[in-house]
Amino acid sequence: NGWSLKWLHKEIMLSATYMQSSQMREDADTADPTNQWMWRLTPRRFDVEAWRDSVIQASGELDLYAGGPSEDATGEVSRRTVYSQIRRSGWNPMLQLYDFPDASQHQPERQETTTPLQQLFVMNSSWMERQAASLTALDQGIADGAARIEAMYRRTFSRDATQKEIDLGLAFLKRRQAEIGREPWEEYAQVLLGSNELIYFH
Repeated sequence: NGWSLKWLHKEIMLSATYMQSSQMREDADTADPTNQWMWRLTPRRFDVEAWRDSVIQASGELDLYAGGPSEDATGEVSRRTVYSQIRRSGWNPMLQLYDFPDASQHQPERQETTTPLQQLFVMNSSWMERQAASLTALDQGIADGAARIEAMYRRTFSRDATQKEIDLGLAFLKRRQAEIGREPWEEYAQVLLGSNELIYFH
């Protein structure tokens, strides 16, 4: 096709291989457990910049203003992560946790790590608690618990919640409310924002 890159991109993107789901299939996994023949999409983790932006977008706080000075990624800032402050003399703790490269060295690619500190950040950081509070506030006018869970799933994962997920959410909310004596919507929102589905590309 005349060396047309546009044609080539379209050909690749409309191919059966490119459009594969990441869902497991027992028969295919038995035949090709390493996915050598591309029978499914291999899930991959987002870079920290894309993940942080996704969390802020889900909470309804993402500021899409372009340009201007850089700001602290873990402060009271809702701008895209591309505008975060990067210092050669000291790393931002949040970016460092999620494999942001050392700005003082040449690194041709990032080394992906999975550590307990990453999940502790999701569970305990004030930044994540603020995002969860913002997500909770968006749908606080919805009285029905199942409908509110569905709305939060759409905001967070851009999909509808399954009946099993709704049932699990309602059971958690009921049990946790009995334990702490108040509605635990912010805790539930934090669980959604910290889930693998938001940080992995499926």
